Amino acid sequence: MRFRSQLQRQLTLALRRLGLALRSLRLALAPAVGEVPAGLAGVWRLKTFVSEDVQSGERKTVLGHRPNGRLVLTSSGQVLAILTARKRAATALLTDADRITAYDSIIAYSGTYHVEGTIFTTTVDIAWNEGWVGTNQVRHYRIEGSTLYIETPPTPSADHGGRTVRFLLSWKRES
Repeated sequence: MRFRSQLQRQLTLALRRLGLALRSLRLALAPAVGEVPAGLAGVWRLKTFVSEDVQSGERKTVLGHRPNGRLVLTSSGQVLAILTARKRAATALLTDADRITAYDSIIAYSGTYHVEGTIFTTTVDIAWNEGWVGTNQVRHYRIEGSTLYIETPPTPSADHGGRTVRFLLSWKRES
């Protein structure tokens, strides 16, 4: 009986130590909050950019059917994004209408980002739209193979008549 009791105590102690060791290993291997997960840092080329009406599910292309775009996410937490429509006006002398069209057909910003789970948040320091400077842009992401999928939280959009939309982007890894 005494042997069995002693064996149970030793087994219980060993299991506790194993549990602590496994928790420590899991914490050591998991990215820390704010650390860039493996596979996210890199250079990405825009494949698709659509808006989705949250109520109806209707989707519309943003910046045309084949938009241009590059997203650079560094392992040190820097981000640079530029997205444009194809075939923008390329003349030296732009009319006011050309300037409005050019402004409406570009999104560009940079800043720092941090990651928590499947969410990355960019603190914008430079942007084509001054209203973004100093803001936090929150995005959900997932990576499947060499494709990065990004989704914005639902938000009312003036460009969509005040309806609530979310934006869905897909990016192909370049490096």
